[in-house]
Amino acid sequence: MAFFTWYSWSWLQSIGLASAAADGYKYHAGFSWPTLWICTVLLFLIANGVLWASSGRAWALWVTFVFFGTFVAIKYFWLDPEFAQFKVEHNLSEAAFSAGPFLAVIIIGLAAVIAFFDQILVIRLHQKAYPPAVDSSEINPEAP
Repeated sequence: MAFFTWYSWSWLQSIGLASAAADGYKYHAGFSWPTLWICTVLLFLIANGVLWASSGRAWALWVTFVFFGTFVAIKYFWLDPEFAQFKVEHNLSEAAFSAGPFLAVIIIGLAAVIAFFDQILVIRLHQKAYPPAVDSSEINPEAP
């Protein structure tokens, strides 16, 4: 992800033809979004496995959320505004306003909600699948 982010940004630093640089940016930035989703889904599945196996330790799930949130924030708060500014500076577009940051906040918030409820769901499923051992003296207190 870091490679696609950096490489997309590097196209905006090009000293060549502005339209070619914009096309190069779009092409390489187009790889970053599907790559982010694929990596996040894979990390999310691994995080659920770690959560299941470690009986309630959700660190991997939240690291996955941080990974996703970081790259969404980079894309919408840094790369997209840079690209909009690049297009205005090189007369490729007139409008510099982007609703991307608002969309990023919504996407990151939604990802946090999904991570939170997934954590609860996996912990409860684990408790149902492997209930805590019950001491036999608690079941029948009169037994020796």
